[in-house]
Amino acid sequence: MLSKLFGEKCTICKHKCKKPSKYMDDIGNEMKVCVKCVSYAERRAYRKIH
Repeated sequence: MLSKLFGEKCTICKHKCKKPSKYMDDIGNEMKVCVKCVSYAERRAYRKIH
């Protein structure tokens, strides 16, 4: 509930984002990534979660 009130934060840049994409790193941790950091996440070979 608080995440909807304050917004979710991007794991990479730590800024608030309205609709983050979910990615998984090579260890298996789930990451929320904003639109600006999607290209960085894809370069780092993070896997997109649908």
